[in-house]
Amino acid sequence: MMALAVTACSKEMSLGVPEDYVVDWQPVTLSILASDTAGNDIISPSLSGVSITYQGKTYVLQKSRAYNASIQGLFVQKFQMTDILGHLHEYRILFGEIDGALDMDEDLILTWDDGTKYTIHYHCSEHIYGPAPQCTRKWTLNGVETELPILIIK
Repeated sequence: MMALAVTACSKEMSLGVPEDYVVDWQPVTLSILASDTAGNDIISPSLSGVSITYQGKTYVLQKSRAYNASIQGLFVQKFQMTDILGHLHEYRILFGEIDGALDMDEDLILTWDDGTKYTIHYHCSEHIYGPAPQCTRKWTLNGVETELPILIIK
Protein backbone atom coordinates (compact mmCIF):
# COMPACT_ATOMS: atom_id res chain seq x y z
CA MET A 1 0.00 0.00 0.00
CA MET A 2 1.23 3.47 -0.85
CA ALA A 3 -0.11 6.87 0.13
CA LEU A 4 0.66 9.96 -1.90
CA ALA A 5 -0.22 13.46 -0.83
CA VAL A 6 0.32 16.54 -2.94
CA THR A 7 -0.10 19.99 -1.49
CA ALA A 8 0.37 23.43 -2.91
CA CYS A 9 1.65 26.44 -1.09
CA SER A 10 2.94 29.88 -1.82
CA LYS A 11 6.61 30.61 -2.46
CA GLU A 12 6.85 32.15 1.02
CA MET A 13 5.41 29.04 2.68
CA SER A 14 7.72 26.82 0.65
CA LEU A 15 10.65 28.66 2.28
CA GLY A 16 9.20 27.95 5.72
CA VAL A 17 8.15 31.58 6.22
CA PRO A 18 4.51 32.46 6.88
CA GLU A 19 2.85 34.49 4.14
CA ASP A 20 2.12 37.36 6.55
CA TYR A 21 5.73 37.59 7.79
CA VAL A 22 6.91 41.20 7.50
CA VAL A 23 10.52 42.27 6.96
CA ASP A 24 11.35 45.90 7.69
CA TRP A 25 14.30 46.55 5.36
CA GLN A 26 16.79 49.12 6.59
CA PRO A 27 16.97 52.21 4.37
CA VAL A 28 20.23 52.76 2.50
CA THR A 29 22.27 55.92 2.94
CA LEU A 30 25.18 56.58 0.59
CA SER A 31 28.28 57.81 2.47
CA ILE A 32 31.09 59.62 0.60
CA LEU A 33 34.59 60.63 1.74
CA ALA A 34 36.80 62.81 -0.47
CA SER A 35 40.43 63.92 -0.39
CA ASP A 36 42.91 65.62 -2.67
CA THR A 37 45.88 63.75 -4.11
CA ALA A 38 47.96 64.65 -1.02
CA GLY A 39 45.42 62.94 1.25
CA ASN A 40 43.84 66.12 2.66
CA ASP A 41 40.12 65.93 3.43
CA ILE A 42 38.29 68.24 0.99
CA ILE A 43 34.84 68.07 2.57
CA SER A 44 34.04 70.84 5.04
CA PRO A 45 30.98 72.74 6.29
CA SER A 46 31.80 75.53 3.83
CA LEU A 47 31.66 73.16 0.84
CA SER A 48 29.13 74.30 -1.75
CA GLY A 49 28.23 73.69 -5.37
CA VAL A 50 28.00 69.90 -4.95
CA SER A 51 24.94 67.96 -6.09
CA ILE A 52 23.81 64.41 -6.79
CA THR A 53 21.22 63.29 -9.34
CA TYR A 54 19.13 60.24 -8.49
CA GLN A 55 16.16 58.96 -10.50
CA GLY A 56 16.07 62.18 -12.50
CA LYS A 57 15.98 64.52 -9.49
CA THR A 58 18.96 66.67 -8.46
CA TYR A 59 19.70 67.20 -4.77
CA VAL A 60 21.92 70.16 -3.80
CA LEU A 61 24.28 69.86 -0.83
CA GLN A 62 22.84 71.21 2.44
CA LYS A 63 24.40 71.75 5.86
CA SER A 64 23.50 69.56 8.85
CA ARG A 65 25.02 69.31 12.31
CA ALA A 66 23.27 66.10 13.28
CA TYR A 67 22.20 62.92 11.53
CA ASN A 68 18.49 62.97 10.84
CA ALA A 69 16.75 59.61 10.96
CA SER A 70 14.96 60.15 7.68
CA ILE A 71 17.09 62.55 5.68
CA GLN A 72 15.85 63.54 2.26
CA GLY A 73 18.73 64.84 0.22
CA LEU A 74 22.46 65.46 0.25
CA PHE A 75 24.20 66.62 3.46
CA VAL A 76 27.63 67.36 4.94
CA GLN A 77 28.12 65.70 8.33
CA LYS A 78 30.95 65.90 10.87
CA PHE A 79 32.39 62.40 11.00
CA GLN A 80 35.93 61.35 11.87
CA MET A 81 37.30 58.36 10.03
CA THR A 82 40.58 57.18 8.60
CA ASP A 83 40.12 55.88 5.04
CA ILE A 84 41.72 52.75 3.53
CA LEU A 85 44.73 54.84 2.44
CA GLY A 86 45.34 56.03 6.01
CA HIS A 87 44.07 59.59 5.47
CA LEU A 88 41.96 61.22 8.19
CA HIS A 89 38.57 62.65 7.19
CA GLU A 90 36.67 65.02 9.48
CA TYR A 91 33.52 65.25 7.35
CA ARG A 92 31.52 63.11 4.96
CA ILE A 93 28.70 63.63 2.49
CA LEU A 94 25.50 61.65 3.07
CA PHE A 95 22.73 61.00 0.59
CA GLY A 96 19.54 59.13 1.37
CA GLU A 97 17.56 57.43 2.36
CA ILE A 98 17.07 54.87 -0.41
CA ASP A 99 14.40 52.24 0.24
CA GLY A 100 16.34 49.11 1.21
CA ALA A 101 13.42 46.81 0.31
CA LEU A 102 13.48 47.59 -3.41
CA ASP A 103 15.37 45.73 -6.13
CA MET A 104 17.12 48.36 -8.22
CA ASP A 105 19.96 49.26 -10.54
CA GLU A 106 20.44 53.01 -10.33
CA ASP A 107 23.14 55.48 -11.31
CA LEU A 108 23.68 58.41 -8.98
CA ILE A 109 25.61 61.24 -10.66
CA LEU A 110 27.70 63.20 -8.15
CA THR A 111 28.61 66.63 -9.53
CA TRP A 112 31.44 68.39 -7.73
CA ASP A 113 31.79 72.18 -7.28
CA ASP A 114 34.20 72.40 -10.25
CA GLY A 115 31.81 70.46 -12.54
CA THR A 116 33.64 67.12 -12.20
CA LYS A 117 31.16 64.25 -12.31
CA TYR A 118 31.35 60.81 -10.73
CA THR A 119 28.95 57.96 -11.47
CA ILE A 120 28.01 55.91 -8.43
CA HIS A 121 26.02 52.83 -9.39
CA TYR A 122 23.82 51.17 -6.76
CA HIS A 123 22.59 47.61 -7.31
CA CYS A 124 20.24 45.83 -4.90
CA SER A 125 18.58 42.46 -5.59
CA GLU A 126 17.90 38.93 -4.36
CA HIS A 127 15.94 39.88 -1.26
CA ILE A 128 15.45 36.86 1.00
CA TYR A 129 12.69 37.33 3.54
CA GLY A 130 12.32 35.56 6.86
CA PRO A 131 13.89 35.62 10.30
CA ALA A 132 17.36 36.34 8.83
CA PRO A 133 16.62 38.70 5.90
CA GLN A 134 19.38 39.45 3.44
CA CYS A 135 19.93 40.85 -0.01
CA THR A 136 22.72 41.52 -2.48
CA ARG A 137 23.98 45.11 -2.50
CA LYS A 138 26.80 46.42 -4.68
CA TRP A 139 28.28 49.87 -5.25
CA THR A 140 30.57 50.99 -8.07
CA LEU A 141 32.40 54.29 -8.54
CA ASN A 142 32.97 55.08 -12.23
CA GLY A 143 32.59 51.37 -13.01
CA VAL A 144 34.90 50.04 -10.27
CA GLU A 145 33.29 48.04 -7.45
CA THR A 146 33.72 49.72 -4.07
CA GLU A 147 32.36 49.70 -0.53
CA LEU A 148 30.73 52.28 1.70
CA PRO A 149 31.86 54.85 2.52
CA ILE A 150 32.85 55.55 -1.06
CA LEU A 151 36.26 57.21 -1.29
CA ILE A 152 36.74 59.84 -4.00
CA ILE A 153 40.23 61.07 -4.80
CA LYS A 154 39.89 64.39 -6.61
